[in-house]
Order: sequence, then C-alpha cells, then structure tokens
Amino acid sequence: MQRWHLEVRSRDRSDDSLGASVNADLAWLELAHLGPVQSARLYLFEGELDGAAAHRLAESLFVDAITQEFTSEPWTPTPHADARCVTITKKPGVMDPPVDSIRRGAERLGHTLHHIRTGTLFRFGGLPRSGELERTALR
Repeated sequence: MQRWHLEVRSRDRSDDSLGASVNADLAWLELAHLGPVQSARLYLFEGELDGAAAHRLAESLFVDAITQEFTSEPWTPTPHADARCVTITKKPGVMDPPVDSIRRGAERLGHTLHHIRTGTLFRFGGLPRSGELERTALR
C-alpha cells in the first residue's frame, strides 16, 4: 500500500479567497510580513496506487482541470517539514463528510482507498521572528 499526499489549488492565484482572508488577518495582526499566504485543499489517502494511477485518480476525482491544478507525491508523516507550511485536518474520530464520497468515487474508478483524510494547507511567504507568534497568541 502506498500513501499519497495531494494538493489542489486554483490556477489563478488571485482566485484564492481563503489565502486572501488569511492575508487580511495577518495585516490586522501586524504580521503582514508572513505573507503572502496561499491555500490548497489537501487530500491524504492510502491505496494500491503507483504514481501514474494516483495522478489519473486526482484528475478524475479531485480536480477541475480548467480552474485548478494539483501536485501529488508519496505521503510521509511530515510531508512539509517547512516552517512556512501549516496543515489543518480534522481530528481522528471527527466526521469528515467528503471521505465517503471520495471512497465511492475511487471505487467506481476501480481503486480501493484507505485512511482518507481531507484538510487545508497554508503556505506562508515569510517566516515569523523569534517569539512573534507567542506574543500574538497572548494578545
């Protein structure tokens, strides 16, 4: 079984309303130097898929080829050990409604997926200064 990490984002960076919202919040918090922020939908799953099959599955099930682009890579416990990335997923045991639809769609395409999770990935353009996030959290 191979684990996969799939990121889906808008082709038009100006169409990233979630990233724009975080950028506005950063400006309000006087942390604008951490931007620009870009967001992506995140899908994590496991299955009997090689790279080509994961790519085809992404194109068929997760991505609108006209408005979105994606990257897929093998999933490791810390796919982005980069301090500029924040990944948000639901806690284990919390209902994740898209999971059942993803599982059924993959089965219709001939793939059985396991351990499916969805989330959001934020990429920050800048790095926080020492102690900055802690001070902001205490405001």
